[in-house]
Amino acid sequence: MKQEARILPAVLGPLVLLIIMVALVFLSAGIPGFRPFFNLEGMLLVGGGTFLLVWASYSLRDIFSLPTSAMVAHAADCAVSLGVIGTVLRLIVMFDDITDVTEVPKHIAFAMTSLFYGLILAEVILSPIRHR
Repeated sequence: MKQEARILPAVLGPLVLLIIMVALVFLSAGIPGFRPFFNLEGMLLVGGGTFLLVWASYSLRDIFSLPTSAMVAHAADCAVSLGVIGTVLRLIVMFDDITDVTEVPKHIAFAMTSLFYGLILAEVILSPIRHR
């Protein structure tokens, strides 16, 4: 029972925070407000890249068994770093292919989603797990 009492806040807290963020986006911009957040490349880079970098440091058996605090901290660091890398890569592509200056803000917003995914993964999902 004591283990369940520790796991519940680690799951419930981030879930409630994500629901609040979704509600804020919806209340401020409606359904179209979610369009800038759909960046499959950023999701794959941050999620898949974090897994691959953790796998480079730990065995699959260690990853899929009960993760240690050090392993989760490493994953959180990787997620933020890959979010920054994804943002920089997207900005480089955007600046190389710039044709219409009025489109720049939309492209910058799209580029920032990789960083957003990295921060969400690191601070909202992995950080509570690490501290439990």
